[in-house]
Amino acid sequence: MIITRQMAIKGRDKKFAAEFTEEVNSNINKTIARASELLSRMGKDKVYVTSGWRPKSINSSVGGAPNSLHIYGLAIDISDPDKSIGQWCVQNIETLSEIGIWMESLIKTHASDTPEERWIHWQVQPPKSGNRIFLP
Repeated sequence: MIITRQMAIKGRDKKFAAEFTEEVNSNINKTIARASELLSRMGKDKVYVTSGWRPKSINSSVGGAPNSLHIYGLAIDISDPDKSIGQWCVQNIETLSEIGIWMESLIKTHASDTPEERWIHWQVQPPKSGNRIFLP
């Protein structure tokens, strides 16, 4: 696995044990596996996870949507300072489909002029639009 549980959970499973249910655990394992598979196909072996599973209080403090898929372990954000991950995904949408990943549009996640503030949002549940690359 390219993405480890520690990278995706950041030790929050202990501090927020009441929110880290079996369903969340199962979901985050699926999310990690799919994201790692996609990164492997890209040839990436190291990434920085900016956000994986988030308990409700952390989700709220970072400005996450009230019903964010991060709360359920169904989404993960990966740092993409040089935009290479996002560009690869746009050029390989069929691979996202094969693996079962949907991606938030780069219009939002790559908007910053500061490389450290760019990320990719992947989720393993289809958005309401059903689009592989979607606007939130």
